[in-house]
Amino acid sequence: MRPVDTDTIQAEITQLETRKRVLDNQLDKLNSPDDRLPELEQQRTQIKDQIQDKRAELKNKNTEMKDADRIIDDTREQNFDFEDAHDELQSTRSGLDNV
Repeated sequence: MRPVDTDTIQAEITQLETRKRVLDNQLDKLNSPDDRLPELEQQRTQIKDQIQDKRAELKNKNTEMKDADRIIDDTREQNFDFEDAHDELQSTRSGLDNV
């Protein structure tokens, strides 16, 4: 029987184990995106829902602003009518005072 160099064999085993760890790490990195995909899809759905909610909120605010603008315009118009009526009343009173 010939002599066995156990140190050489042990060195090769250590080398191969190191290489295996490196390959396992690389494989984990390659598989990692697949593992995160459901989480990322859930985040994407949540963000899309938030965007949709904000768009609806913006639409409601725009409607409120248009309604407020309409009320302001109506109020201005009424004020002009009141001012005209007041001026006419003053003119009539002035005319009556002169009589």
